[in-house]
Amino acid sequence: MASPKTKSPSIKKKSYRLTNSDLALAATAPAHRRKSLIKAAAGSGGYDYYKGVKTNLGKILSLAFNPALPTARRRLKAAVADACIASRDIKNNQSVADGLNNYVAERQIAVAAFDFPPITLGLAGTRSFWAPYILKIDGKKYIPFLDFRQGRRRLTRDARRFIFSIQHTHIRLANPTEYGDVGFVILEFTAVQNKVRSVVPYFDTGISFWSDPEIGAMIDAVYRALDEIRRAA
Repeated sequence: MASPKTKSPSIKKKSYRLTNSDLALAATAPAHRRKSLIKAAAGSGGYDYYKGVKTNLGKILSLAFNPALPTARRRLKAAVADACIASRDIKNNQSVADGLNNYVAERQIAVAAFDFPPITLGLAGTRSFWAPYILKIDGKKYIPFLDFRQGRRRLTRDARRFIFSIQHTHIRLANPTEYGDVGFVILEFTAVQNKVRSVVPYFDTGISFWSDPEIGAMIDAVYRALDEIRRAA
């Protein structure tokens, strides 16, 4: 008897949720591509390929300032590996961790905690479009968003603008006294070179931000498309 096929993740599941990166890509995609992007995102079934890095992000960012650096680096690589969901994810997570640590060390970036509450974005629900840290880069404070993905799933220029616009509205404009002069940075990563995926930073300098109503309309368009996909499934 043939073994039963494993069913692909269903977009009809109530628990299904677009990641922040997938939401940004779908919200800024041309209308004729939006549904295909949503379906591709659903196909991952919510699997976290970068759990090793995310679980140890604070340790990665502070590693450069550890006086016992060689020993600490070995322990961190082991911790990243242990936190990965599958063994096939280990090398990729470790290469991202090394690239991020190198960037912090080379730029002599100071790191501080950023305890900012999640925001509610209509149908998209409660989300945080930032890592819980403030990075001081070349004397200026930045709040980062990290996107670890490669290839066609990386953020587009408009997807980065979408994320910057949310940060600008809900952090900078909502709290001008405390965060009026803070910057935003999206950290992406190259393909692997010499076992390292190096950081590619994108800063919000010169960005024309979308307004909150514009962002809301873009999010609504995504969830209308998602509802249409569910009804057709």
